[in-house]
Amino acid sequence: MNDDQSQIINDITDINDITDITDINDITDINTKCQIEMILQYTNYSLKTAIQQMNEYKNVTTVINKYITNGSKIPKTVNQQIYSELRSNLNNVIEEYNIRKEHGETKLA
Repeated sequence: MNDDQSQIINDITDINDITDITDINDITDINTKCQIEMILQYTNYSLKTAIQQMNEYKNVTTVINKYITNGSKIPKTVNQQIYSELRSNLNNVIEEYNIRKEHGETKLA
């Protein structure tokens, strides 16, 4: 995390009394304001809820993903499932090869 990101997180966590913030223009930091605006665009959260979510998760992407998925895990796409199976099968083949190599066997039975 670079200094700018740390500063943004500090600015967000410095908003202690959310009831004081009634308008997006009350947020003085440009980066924080942009992040809250982005959350408001992609969700139907109120300003108060958007700020609470940013305080909790510290990341715009995480807040939006939690909103979209209602906190549940995002299912894998078909391509992700296919590549997971391929990686798993290739790992098994390599493990079997390494075992055969240790025992001096070079060919399959």
